[in-house]
Amino acid sequence: MYERLINIIKINASNMPEDGTIFCDTKLIEDLNYDSVDLVQLLVDIEEEFGIALDDEYMISEKINTPRGLAELIELAIKSNE
Repeated sequence: MYERLINIIKINASNMPEDGTIFCDTKLIEDLNYDSVDLVQLLVDIEEEFGIALDDEYMISEKINTPRGLAELIELAIKSNE
């Protein structure tokens, strides 16, 4: 799952520095230069890729600013769909 998430993050990082390496605590906005359009598309792509729906309450959360936080949200969404 984590590798699929990292690939989605890379695809949606339209302003990512060329030397940008993505770690579990890399900040999407500060380190990868994500803007609001990138974030919205990222969340749409995550929902499609993993077949989940992310609750609106998490959209303003700090959890959507790192791969680790996103992975936790994906796991919660998957568990709640079971």
